[in-house]
Amino acid sequence: EINLCDEYKIKYILEKNNTMMAGAIKTLVENSKYDYFLFLESDFRSCKNKQITKLILNFAIDSLQNKELDVIRLRNLKNPGHPIHWSLQKREGLYYNDNTELYLCTHYLKDPHLVYPEYIKKINESPVLYKMSSKNCVYTNNPNITSKKFYTENIFPYISTGEHLEPEISNFWKSSNFNVGITSGIFTHVRIDGHTNMEIGRAHV
Repeated sequence: EINLCDEYKIKYILEKNNTMMAGAIKTLVENSKYDYFLFLESDFRSCKNKQITKLILNFAIDSLQNKELDVIRLRNLKNPGHPIHWSLQKREGLYYNDNTELYLCTHYLKDPHLVYPEYIKKINESPVLYKMSSKNCVYTNNPNITSKKFYTENIFPYISTGEHLEPEISNFWKSSNFNVGITSGIFTHVRIDGHTNMEIGRAHV
């Protein structure tokens, strides 16, 4: 990985110890230069062309500034990649996982805001943008963009070096009422560590 970064002149941060996901996120946020932070794990890939990617990213930043959103998700709704367990949510509806993962319906419903108007608002048509509460969108390390200020004030207190972050912040996240934006998305998950389609039913997004 270091050789690849050197070859393509990509800046990297090398830590002496494995700080796991939580520690890595904290380090990246602390070292980022700009007011907004785009988080991507290494196995998420762009699935849209340069023009659409730039459009969605600029739109996301503008929406964070002007539409009173705290975080915006960028995993592609139609091509999310593997694994994703929306079929379980589709089967159980509002009862699935105490309704903390209702956001999964945006991957299979054409008009989720019409099916679940109490929980989902469509606040922009093109590019599409849905608004939901964090109560119905579990915290995830999936592609998202937010402000450094929001990350520092709300995520940092739950970061424990050597942990994964998602389990540590879960209860706080679902008990809060943060405004989560969901776009049509520009990134897809290409799993390279051995997951198979047989595991899709129990994989965690």
